[in-house]
Amino acid sequence: MLYLAWALPVLLALFGMFLMLSKGNGAFLIAGFNKMSKQEQDEYDKPALCKFMGKLVLWFALISSLYVVSLIYVVFWLAVVATVVIVASLLMALQHLNTNNKFKTLE
Repeated sequence: MLYLAWALPVLLALFGMFLMLSKGNGAFLIAGFNKMSKQEQDEYDKPALCKFMGKLVLWFALISSLYVVSLIYVVFWLAVVATVVIVASLLMALQHLNTNNKFKTLE
């Protein structure tokens, strides 16, 4: 049960980030975005970007909970599946964010 001591706070923190980002707030939580200048930040649709990142954080929290299940029931293949899904999701999200101009504001 020691693994629950670290897993539950992490999952709760991810869920809290999801709640903040899904409301369109919390752009300061997005790495790289908070380091941009004010002019560069104004080029992006902050609420849409926050909502997308919120959905991504929720997805990662749900998939990360598979690690806890794999620890409880000692199912090694479930952890492997969770790792593959997280890596694939991360690569698809990065591709979507970098190639799609959905989050750029049109001026």
